[in-house]
Order: sequence, then structure tokens, then C-alpha cells
Amino acid sequence: MTRRIPLEDFFRKPERAAVRLSPSGRWLAWMAPYERRLNVFVRDLEGRGEAVRVTSATERDVAGYVWANDERIVYAQDRAGDENHRLYAVGRDGSDPIDLTPFDEVKCGIVDDLEEVEGEILFQMNHRVKEVFDVYRIDVATGEMRCVAENPGNIQSWLTDHFGRVRVATTTDGVKTSLLFRETEADDWSVVGTFSFKETVAPLFFTFDDERLYVSSNLGRDKAAILEYDPRTGAELELIFEHSDVDAGTLLASKRFKTITGGARASSASSTSGCPATRTGWSRTRATSVATWSTRAATGRAARTGCSTCPKERTVTACGSSTCSIPRPGWRRRSWPRCGRSGTRAATA
Repeated sequence: MTRRIPLEDFFRKPERAAVRLSPSGRWLAWMAPYERRLNVFVRDLEGRGEAVRVTSATERDVAGYVWANDERIVYAQDRAGDENHRLYAVGRDGSDPIDLTPFDEVKCGIVDDLEEVEGEILFQMNHRVKEVFDVYRIDVATGEMRCVAENPGNIQSWLTDHFGRVRVATTTDGVKTSLLFRETEADDWSVVGTFSFKETVAPLFFTFDDERLYVSSNLGRDKAAILEYDPRTGAELELIFEHSDVDAGTLLASKRFKTITGGARASSASSTSGCPATRTGWSRTRATSVATWSTRAATGRAARTGCSTCPKERTVTACGSSTCSIPRPGWRRRSWPRCGRSGTRAATA
């Protein structure tokens, strides 16, 4: 007998999504339904208390969130379905909510949660000119902000180094894409290379000395590979990872140990749309078919597999099983999931 699946099951909110540890690893946050809308909940992992709901969305889902520090969470939400997402900050106990971007008809999205900078994040918004997005640094406690990268009109995505400085960008005219680089935020942009619609050179993240890039490139190849790349000359320096059957779309890395831990295939092309609470313009990846090499062996630690959490490295890792209780990290950076909406994001640990 064929079992009928109720239609509403296909549209039901997830019981728990976007699980994320605080910077210290003491508090765990996630999104779950409240009044039929996704809201953010926080629980103290060292205590025995119940989870605290820190947002009160009843008309529209919280689109996504990040930890700004151990004390505050920044989340994105639109009003009345206009998709002009604002950024809000709130204490981990739900106290002291602030509208960080109280502008009408302006869309905002987080560029970098600035893990190394206490209480600040980078975000983009189209406040100056409606057609383009500039990047701003903002204090999540006071709302004070300043522009750190002004968009000349054709930049589609941004990339920061490990200190949160905006130093790489990509542009497009609809057919060709260009990779831009600058030494400091005070310098002008220089064009590293321009590529046809058949070619891909997608910046993933900086090497740990912030001198070179890791990129996913198909230049002169049938399948995209991960390479170390010189952003000053456009030269491919070293092959890091490739696969004979599929495109290599991302790298996994440990910032704590400053080492590469694995590579993964790409599941879709990069896009500049998607969740407003994540960095835009990076390739979306799926953490299946991960090829991990034992770079951690030198530190005496084996590469982790399956489902696990590690407060010291601030990671939440899903094994990819359909029955796994941890959401699959479709949005990945530093090996923790961002949110369940489609869009763009890269992965580092």
C-alpha cells in the first residue's frame, strides 16, 4: 500500500536549522519555528537551563544570523515581504535589541563576521546608490559605521583577508568576469585577470600569511582545480587539489592550526544572490565527497569525520546523511553552517 505524504510536509519549517557555536564555544544558537516563523534560540552549554528565544519574528522568518561576539547576535530580516533586509543586533539573552540599519528601501547583507575583531562586522548595503552595494564596518553595540569599500558600479562580490580587510573583488559585464586586487584598503583596485563565460577563477580565501589566494580555476583544464594563486601577477603557483571526475569547488581549513584540512566538490555555480546574513558572491558548496589529507597529523590530531562539534575550533560539522540531526552545511565558512537558503558561501575552518 502506497503511503501518502501530506502536502504540508513539503512546506513545513525545519525543527532546527543553522546551528552555530559562539566564539568561545559556550553558547549554542540555532533557528527554530516560533509562531510559524523561524526565530533564533540560544542555550548555555555549561548550564542546565532551557533555551532562550532571542528574536520575536511573527510576520517574516529571520533570514539568517551570525555571532558578533559571545554577547551579541546579528540577524537579518525584512518587513512585509519587501526583501529589503535590515540588520539587527540583540543580546544572547534577547536583551538590548538594536536596528543597525534603519534605512527604508535599502537591502543589507553580511560580508564578514570578523571573528578576530570583537563586536564588529562587515556588511554591504545599497544606501548610497540603489543599484550597487558598498561595504561598511559597523559596531554592533552602538550602530556606528564607516564605509571601507565603495563600489564603482560593477563589483559583484567581495573577499576579505584574515584580518577582515576588503582586498579582493570580482566584477562582471554579463559575459566576462574580472578579478580585482588591492594591497590595502587605501589603495586603488587593479585588475588581475579577465575571463570569458567559459572560464572560472573563483577566489576562495587568502593563504594564512595574507599574501596569496586559494582559487578554484578551470583555466586550461577540463575540471576546476584548487590552486595557490598570486593576486599581483595572476600566476598559478601550486596545485593544491583536483579530482578527475568532478570540479573541485572549495577548501576546508583550520584557522587555529593554519593548515588546509580537505577539499570538496562544487555542487553549483557561484551566485551573488541568497541569504542576506551571509557573505555574497562566493561559490556554494556541498560537503559531500570530501577528500581530506592528513595535514593535521603533524600536530598529532586526526582529521575529524562524521558529526561533531568542537568549541576550541568553533565548528559544527555534518556528515551529510539524510538522517543526520545536524543541518547540512550548504553555507560554509570555517566549517560551520550559515543558513538553509540558497545563495553563496565558501568554506574555511
